[in-house]
Amino acid sequence: MSDCSAPGSPVLPVQVSPPAQCLPWPLSLSFGGPPHHLPPSGLGVILSPLPLGRFVFQFKADCQFTNGTERVRYLGWYIYNQQQFVHFDSDVGVWVGDTEVGRRWAEGWNKDKAEMDYRRSEVDTFCRHNYGVYGSFTVARRGEWDVKVSPTQSGSQPHPHLLVCSVTGFYPGGIEIKWLKNGQEQTVGVVSTELLQNGDWTFQILVMLEMRPRRGDIYTCQVEHVSLRDPITVRWGKSLWVWGNVPFLKGQSCFLGLFLI
Repeated sequence: MSDCSAPGSPVLPVQVSPPAQCLPWPLSLSFGGPPHHLPPSGLGVILSPLPLGRFVFQFKADCQFTNGTERVRYLGWYIYNQQQFVHFDSDVGVWVGDTEVGRRWAEGWNKDKAEMDYRRSEVDTFCRHNYGVYGSFTVARRGEWDVKVSPTQSGSQPHPHLLVCSVTGFYPGGIEIKWLKNGQEQTVGVVSTELLQNGDWTFQILVMLEMRPRRGDIYTCQVEHVSLRDPITVRWGKSLWVWGNVPFLKGQSCFLGLFLI
């Protein structure tokens, strides 16, 4: 590798075969993190021959929480052109290289007491701190639930061919919605829309069931979500079948304080 020491500005030694050349730091890099995130002195980045263009150097961090802040895990990654080459896991406590170059970076950082003290403290100074700042309107945020079941009719047919379960006002977006027929989960004929944003951090979704009901059948839309202590259950059935342009629904009810008319 050629000597890339140049007065006046730091450079990134880059080995391209052939020939060896030096490129100025930061090489149009997209770089995140404070200055101590810079690579250990004397280490270079080995690149394969690439045409002239933009190179992306990234640092990403992630916090994982269990039971609030009772157990917290901090993860940090360095990525060059979509390839992760070194990472830190607070459960391990040291930097670990994922490539040959990454192992050299990890070795240098792991010998740096100030860097290791800083990195290990991120569980508290970064993760738990941000949980306290943002938790009230992210983790603790609860939407105003609205769950409805309604039938749709297909023109010439005398009975509806779809039951639609409309769920809106929930946060976060992860949700599980099941259709049950007489207590048995239905997996055939179930169609779902994509998750849609309401614009206030809450979401909505429709889950439809193809069906041809018979007298006495009870259909149930069951909604499970991390913000719910118990599932929301909406039942739809008929003791009297009356059809027209606007179907008359009888016996439709929603538990957990939701009532549909």
